[in-house]
Amino acid sequence: MFNIIDEENFESSLKKFINIHSLWNINISRIILLKKFLEIVLPNLDDKKNIDIAIIGGDRNEIELMFIKGNSSVRVFGVEDYDYYLDLNVGINDPPHFDLIICNQVIEHIWNINSAFLTFKNMLKKEGLLWITCPCSNMAHGSPEFYSAGYTHTFLDRHASLVGLKKISSGSFGSARMYFFQHIMNRWPTASEFFGPISFFVQNFRSIPKRGMLHKIFWTRIFSVAVDAKFCNKEIINTETYGLFIKHT
Repeated sequence: MFNIIDEENFESSLKKFINIHSLWNINISRIILLKKFLEIVLPNLDDKKNIDIAIIGGDRNEIELMFIKGNSSVRVFGVEDYDYYLDLNVGINDPPHFDLIICNQVIEHIWNINSAFLTFKNMLKKEGLLWITCPCSNMAHGSPEFYSAGYTHTFLDRHASLVGLKKISSGSFGSARMYFFQHIMNRWPTASEFFGPISFFVQNFRSIPKRGMLHKIFWTRIFSVAVDAKFCNKEIINTETYGLFIKHT
């Protein structure tokens, strides 16, 4: 489970992490997932000098890549802005093999989850790692299709086990404030907006994307301040899921 969110000093340690790496303009949930990546994925890469990495459905700007030391080669797979075309619904023939697959916020756009996990397994080297994140509860969005409002970590665990991948760690988390932002305001807030919704509103009113009206109405910002910002793993307000899996054979 996502134990660090239960620590009393989690918010202060999170803000310190944000300050150190200048992450105030990044999605707050993405920052927490990055923090978890550094804690559970990087230690499993320590003994690898040359790391072959596959980015599924993303690009070379994935923030995790900034923290991977040593020599690494990166290839991007997907149906948009890719080096190699890959439709996870149908898989890939004779795939290259990787030490690490990073798949951020992709599987909610996939209808054939079985095929996706089998593809992940087939693309991993022996002892290769799969890092996967997805919404647990989220607003509908495109890029290019959308099939699910999100999955729990037990969903990831089950599908990984069906193809023979072993879980190292997985979890789901959220906060009442994050849930409010996503389901009432239809926004993924940055760290600045999450921790200071009113000041962010005042400073950035003109530049806030015009997607609906609730995000422009001041009273919603006032209400969001009253909503608990503490991150936890209560199922009713979970908004994010992650999993780290390994291929042993």
